[in-house]
Amino acid sequence: MFSTKWSIKPASKLASKNEEGQATIEFALALPLLVVFVMLIAQFAIVARQQLALWEVTRNAARYASVSIDPQLAAQEIAVESGFAPTAIVATNSDGITQVSMTYKENTSLPLLGPFIPSLTLRAHVAMLTEP
Repeated sequence: MFSTKWSIKPASKLASKNEEGQATIEFALALPLLVVFVMLIAQFAIVARQQLALWEVTRNAARYASVSIDPQLAAQEIAVESGFAPTAIVATNSDGITQVSMTYKENTSLPLLGPFIPSLTLRAHVAMLTEP
């Protein structure tokens, strides 16, 4: 009978001496890219949250302006009460339709990304029927 002797070598002995720190170096090179990617996702989530908040404030302003005599003043009051500070508010009431548009400038709020990502201008527009 033939006799075969199997030996299992540990993984550390299989790698040559030149490859022992390769995983550490690859991790050190990939980690900054991973951190930047996670920060970009976080910044995207912040901008999406601000856009939703702008739509909500604009909707509330349009609802209040649709029952007010002065829609511009009503929209500004709602924006102030909400704590949201849009850069521009335009409210009109004509032909039975109240329209409110708001613009908001969102600045990059995460460190290290500020110089690379410009501030964004968010806009929301809502139209509602004017109530008597």
